[in-house]
Amino acid sequence: MAQWFPRVCVYSDFQGWQNHQFTGRGEFALTFGNYEVQITVPADHVVGATGECQNYPQVLTPAQLGRYNQARNAKEPVEIVTLAEATAAEKTRVLKRKPGLSKPIM
Repeated sequence: MAQWFPRVCVYSDFQGWQNHQFTGRGEFALTFGNYEVQITVPADHVVGATGECQNYPQVLTPAQLGRYNQARNAKEPVEIVTLAEATAAEKTRVLKRKPGLSKPIM
């Protein structure tokens, strides 16, 4: 799931219907909206999105949650998931799933 947005096309005053696939070569031509979504991913995945996650304690390890809380007030970037954690997670196949997230995305 990358650059997902649940609208197919937009109508522009000067170009009419814009229904071309977004290929990363420009800006989105769509207006933003509020959506409630549920995303279920393998337990070793981390999802980044706009909006507000409602279940960080369930989807992050205690160490990652601590770094997340630290980052909320930090003036410098804080890695929530370290390179070592990401590298270790790639070495095994995980069959468990993280709980779905459901909150408006704005």
